Amino acid sequence: MAYNTLRGTVNFSSSPTGSIESMVDDYSNQTIGGSKVFSSTLSASAVTINAGSLVPPAITSISNDGANRILVSDGDGTATADAGFTFNGTRMSTTTELTASVFSGSGAGLTSVSLEPHKVSGQLSASNIYIGDGLGASSEKIVAVGDDGITVGASGVSVDLASNSGLSFAAAGLLVSPASASAKAALAANDKILIGDSAAGGTKNSTITVLKNYMQDNITQTVDGYTNGSDNRVITSTNASAINAEANFTFNGGTLSLTGDMSSSLGITASYFAGDGSRLSGLPTAAVTSYTNAADNRVITSVDSSTVNSEANLTFDGSTLTVTGNLSGSGNISGSYFFGDASNLTNVGAGAANEIARYGPNGTLDADGGFVINTVGGAETSYLTASNLVVSYDAHLNGGTYQKYIIKTTNYTLKKHDHIVYLSGAALTASLPAAVTVNSIIYHIKNIHGDVTALIEPDGSETIEGIPTKVLGPADSTKIQSINNDRWVILGD
Repeated sequence: MAYNTLRGTVNFSSSPTGSIESMVDDYSNQTIGGSKVFSSTLSASAVTINAGSLVPPAITSISNDGANRILVSDGDGTATADAGFTFNGTRMSTTTELTASVFSGSGAGLTSVSLEPHKVSGQLSASNIYIGDGLGASSEKIVAVGDDGITVGASGVSVDLASNSGLSFAAAGLLVSPASASAKAALAANDKILIGDSAAGGTKNSTITVLKNYMQDNITQTVDGYTNGSDNRVITSTNASAINAEANFTFNGGTLSLTGDMSSSLGITASYFAGDGSRLSGLPTAAVTSYTNAADNRVITSVDSSTVNSEANLTFDGSTLTVTGNLSGSGNISGSYFFGDASNLTNVGAGAANEIARYGPNGTLDADGGFVINTVGGAETSYLTASNLVVSYDAHLNGGTYQKYIIKTTNYTLKKHDHIVYLSGAALTASLPAAVTVNSIIYHIKNIHGDVTALIEPDGSETIEGIPTKVLGPADSTKIQSINNDRWVILGD
């Protein structure tokens, strides 16, 4: 062993004499200047360096060393670099099966993952599943993600078809539907059409120009000339490859018109013919060759064997036959009724003024004075007389007198033909007509309502016994008459 040169005072632990080993100070702190190389094992109870105490390493050797290999402890202070378990700074790889009691985090990139026998029990959060494109997570559930034209709802994923898109759904799926597309009045050269490619297969698009050129190049045209075109003209052949629209031969959808002559080697039939038939031949002689005095609704009469006349004084408008002049007949003339001047009728029967005629036993109408209406002095003094009046009556009447009555439940204005009027509704008003229109008439009015009153009101400023309104209490009645054309009087209750 080599020692450093001793400098300064040297203390000896024992005798001042002896070997050099016994003379070295091995018990006090010493400082070594420079480097010291040990060629054999240095042992000490403890070694201290500037960084602190020097501790023996936990791993004293590494076997099977290689780049990126992960060290696996051998359990005896040594480690082995495993060739099948590596880490390159971003990815850890293993060539053998990796097992763990729990895996957590993203499972992206895992392949050949078998659910057997480790099936999921209960709900599996969508946030922990790699779900890929087109799917997403909503409230921890996997949902389809919609985009333009895609709708996701409770019933599933559906495609939104634009209005007039030319597409539709059928049982077989999504179809091209020309009927659901917008109509276009006029085509343009660059308009697109769909075609099925018979050569390469599949569906392709083309343009109207391409289609036009194909048809011109591949379709033989029988007609390549068309002249004189105009609306409604009938087209005739000019030659083997040309046609012409005839100006003098037209059809407007309802009428076929020809300017000029028409000839046919066969018969021409129609429901009727109109126009000038003077040049038609082979026709039978017309029974009527002259028709005079024509006008609307006139009845036509014969003039002679070939002439008829429209009578101005004999007309029929569809419901009424009108004769201006006399009407005579050798037989009977009957009608539901006759009206007008009967002074020229015969066999009707004679009678005096105001007499009522009766239908006689021989079918004649007679006025023999048996019934007479006397109107001398006005309506209030008119009466009916009968020289031999017999009134028959049913046995059940027992000679009693019957008079017409009416019952009213709402407000009512009395009429000329009324006589007895019962007021049955609550708080009703019976309005009287103007006295002048029913002069001398007698009304008997009774309130048959048991709880409330009723009113009788004259017309305008007229009064009943000088009062403007007559009050009828429950079950009250009154009999009134119009007099002097301007007032009403009470005859009794």
